[in-house]
Amino acid sequence: MVTWSIENHYIINLALYDTIFDFVKSDILSYPAMRIYSFSDKDMDGTDIVTDFTIVRKDMDMAIQKLLEAFEGYEEYDKCAKILKLQQSLDN
Repeated sequence: MVTWSIENHYIINLALYDTIFDFVKSDILSYPAMRIYSFSDKDMDGTDIVTDFTIVRKDMDMAIQKLLEAFEGYEEYDKCAKILKLQQSLDN
């Protein structure tokens, strides 16, 4: 699960990016942007791991900052500009 998340960080960040703009326009307090299932029962206890990536309104500043840092690292400056514009609209 951790290995998959590290190897696919772009996909995770893109899912969050694709979700955050609609989320900001809504009245909901949180939104599950992605759910990852791990069906590898290494402990042999009959349980699997489910990880939710959820955007929460009270942590919006942190989510936006993390997305900005991620897309700067990917050198996707068009997405960075849209994230900055979103951030500025929330500050007003």
